[in-house]
Amino acid sequence: MLIKIDNRKVYLNHYPFLCYAGTYRGKDYNTIQLFGHVHSNKENTHGKDKDRLKYLFPTQYDVGVDNNNYYPVSWNQILEIINKYG
Repeated sequence: MLIKIDNRKVYLNHYPFLCYAGTYRGKDYNTIQLFGHVHSNKENTHGKDKDRLKYLFPTQYDVGVDNNNYYPVSWNQILEIINKYG
């Protein structure tokens, strides 16, 4: 699903994509992608997706609860995380 939050495009997907709308534009114009599925918590040492997570863009974020201390993440928190690494 593609939505807009604060006039910014946000893809909501089950899986992270290596290519999606706006990934190569400047960070202020990039589409953000929020996903789950891969269990990207740094303590996760299993799963076939583990080695592929290094290819994520700074504008992608795993909103799965196991990546976020089992709490939902607010839009402002997501922006802080993306701006920190982007």
